[in-house]
Amino acid sequence: MKTSKKRCKLVLSDIERVAEELLILSAQLTLLDELKELVTRVLRLCKVLRSRMSMLKKSNFVEKMRVDDVLIELDAMVDLDMISQLEERFSMAFADSSESQASEMLQQLLEKLERRYVIMLESIQQLAGMLQEAN
Repeated sequence: MKTSKKRCKLVLSDIERVAEELLILSAQLTLLDELKELVTRVLRLCKVLRSRMSMLKKSNFVEKMRVDDVLIELDAMVDLDMISQLEERFSMAFADSSESQASEMLQQLLEKLERRYVIMLESIQQLAGMLQEAN
């Protein structure tokens, strides 16, 4: 069985992978600037967290990580409702548009973003949850 430290590193890798996908999807789209900022922040926090994880010994890993301020900040991001904000922004930006193709394209983009965003948030919750459940 993998140690808590190894499992946390794997979940952290999942968070980073999905965050990078979100960054690519939102590149050069000004309507998605807030998402880019949030994802960039997630990636920055993951980098710091990975560094801190590597410095900890297995014996005190769980105790130290449970109270780590970076993990707490990362976990707090789960409560942000970025997708609803994006939906609202898209609606306002294209309220006058009668183009069904443009509307359909935006809806498809939102669905792609939402799928990845939800995976990222679930992985963050999984990381925090693993540490709370660990002995």
